[in-house]
Amino acid sequence: FILDDSAVYLCNRCNTETVDLKKDYVCVLDVDLLELVITTWKGDSGGKLAQPLFELRCSNNVVHVHTCADSCATLVNLVQYVVNSGDLHPPPKQDSPTEIAGQKLQ
Repeated sequence: FILDDSAVYLCNRCNTETVDLKKDYVCVLDVDLLELVITTWKGDSGGKLAQPLFELRCSNNVVHVHTCADSCATLVNLVQYVVNSGDLHPPPKQDSPTEIAGQKLQ
């Protein structure tokens, strides 16, 4: 997964009928290059888990954050909304498995 020349724009006008994309939005974050790699393994036939089932690697080149007092407050409000409104809450906890993909856990 690669993000190249990406940005996050914010606007504080949520109840208006028309929004001017050039005038009303402000860039608060831009990323030059972000690479996300997920590697998975099937495992061996011995029944023991010798290495993790997956590996996650993330690397980036440059991340710029551009804020003034207003855009910083809006960015903080966005983060608080995501955290408090259940968007990031995990699903209900289930019993831990004793085996994953045919590999016994220790």
